[in-house]
Amino acid sequence: ANKTFGPLIDNWEKHGVVTLKAKWLSTIMMVSLFSYTVVFVKVAVAIKVVVVLIGAGVMTFIWTRPSYPQG
Repeated sequence: ANKTFGPLIDNWEKHGVVTLKAKWLSTIMMVSLFSYTVVFVKVAVAIKVVVVLIGAGVMTFIWTRPSYPQG
């Protein structure tokens, strides 16, 4: 029933769809946040590698979902 998130959730639940706008927004936000961690946070290189791999995995999942309902 929510005007902002209702259609996104409905498309996901009924069709497994992530809209292009949602894909781009999530990609920009993830790259920004993960880049901050990789560049500015002082942690072991292994942690930075894990952060990059998780980010790549999540973005791969998002971008392999259909953008429009089929049929």
